[in-house]
Amino acid sequence: MMAQVLAQRGVRPELIISSPAERALATARLVAEELKLGDHAISPEPVLYEASTDHYLELISRLSDGVGSVLLVGHNPAITEFVNTLAPGAIGEMPPGGIAGIGMDSARWSDVRSNCGKLLFVEHPKNDRP
Repeated sequence: MMAQVLAQRGVRPELIISSPAERALATARLVAEELKLGDHAISPEPVLYEASTDHYLELISRLSDGVGSVLLVGHNPAITEFVNTLAPGAIGEMPPGGIAGIGMDSARWSDVRSNCGKLLFVEHPKNDRP
């Protein structure tokens, strides 16, 4: 359902970085399938399994500037903390299955740091939908 929400919003990441946990990878595969990206767009990243905000920032800073957009599939509490680091106070807590879109002020991934993003949307399975 959340992949359909991304499709409706016109969100089509070039890369999906996922925790290697079975449920996270299954989610990444469902999103890739719904958005017609293929499994080649999925990159399992072991550090996301028990990541901190610093791990997320380091991972993002190493992305090629040729990658225009990325979807991260991770775990709480780190994913909530990461969203709130990029866009402070953006969300209380990311609910299970939730997605947050963040626009960045920088054109270079290596420049991503605290308070450099703007929350564009938050969606989760229990949101009312038409």
